[in-house]
Amino acid sequence: VGFPGESEREFSDTVALLNDLPVGYLHVFPFSPRPGTPAADFPDPVPPAVITQRCNLLRRMSATFREKFSRQQKGRTEIIRVEDQRDRMTGLLKGVTANYLTVLVQGDDALKNIDVSVTIGECLGGLRVRGEIA
Repeated sequence: VGFPGESEREFSDTVALLNDLPVGYLHVFPFSPRPGTPAADFPDPVPPAVITQRCNLLRRMSATFREKFSRQQKGRTEIIRVEDQRDRMTGLLKGVTANYLTVLVQGDDALKNIDVSVTIGECLGGLRVRGEIA
């Protein structure tokens, strides 16, 4: 966000495009000039306050996309590798699906570091969901 010369219209076009795509997550970072790179000397730099504002907007969009994506996964069966550390907030076992959902499940420590099949349940916010061992 904020590459030199990025106009308000171009940024608005980016926002519109992202809203039209089935995006589940955005990796948002601000442009920052690096000495010695061609872009450091490009004309029409975007003011830092505008870059920050645009980044914040895209990050809010990303949070909405993640939540929507997580809710759409309910009822699906996925494979997770149960991690060796339990979730700090809930004490439940946790693992990550191939599409980057963090799934929290009840289970015995014997499942740690093992691939298990889980059915996705309720969204807990962002990319975190409850699951049940299938």
